[in-house]
Amino acid sequence: MFEALQLFNLKNETNLELHIGINTGLVIGGGIGAEGRQEYSVMGDAVNLAARLKDAATSGEVFVGTEVQALTNHYFTFNALPPLRLKGKHELVRTWRLQSRKANPGIQRDGTLRSTIIGRASELHILNTLFVDLVKGKGSRVSIIGEAGIGKSRLMADDAFQIER
Repeated sequence: MFEALQLFNLKNETNLELHIGINTGLVIGGGIGAEGRQEYSVMGDAVNLAARLKDAATSGEVFVGTEVQALTNHYFTFNALPPLRLKGKHELVRTWRLQSRKANPGIQRDGTLRSTIIGRASELHILNTLFVDLVKGKGSRVSIIGEAGIGKSRLMADDAFQIER
């Protein structure tokens, strides 16, 4: 976004600036306004904190909350800032400034971090056996069902399992 804005400014001889605040958490989303004049909006503490972080950042800066920093520190480097006193917050807020994108964070093409699958030996053995059967001309159907985040997509990632031949 910063690069696009810089190109826009050069092309249009303007001097627009951008500063960003990012936070995560529970929000309430929905239509706000009278019937026929509704706009979609989100509300909640996470949204308010993101707005306060944006206000605290200066031109060209991205400030993030602690949870965002923890969730993305494999992809980016951050500088810890002194805790900030922000409007609407009784306590000081720990804040991080985005420094840069990491050159080689070990990300696979599906966006996940490279890691070894553990605790799924029997499931991987079944998939390996079915794949070997498929190569030999015997087809099957497999359904992988489970809650979000348990690794279903990870099974399809590169090197998720090795074919036993």
